[in-house]
Amino acid sequence: MEKCDAIFKKEKELAELSIKERHSKRNQFIKPKIDEFFEWLRTLNPMVKGKIGFLRQLPVVSAQKLIF
Repeated sequence: MEKCDAIFKKEKELAELSIKERHSKRNQFIKPKIDEFFEWLRTLNPMVKGKIGFLRQLPVVSAQKLIF
């Protein structure tokens, strides 16, 4: 949960920026956290029916496109 909390906290900090600035800052600060999250996700062996199991089955690129 800490990984997700850090992502949402940073996203809130970017809320007042323009779309272009927000996109740039997301790539700079949030994308590395998302990448780290998916690296962690690959280490899990969840049940296929759960939400994490669903994400785990997707190729990482596809799952990351759901977010960005």
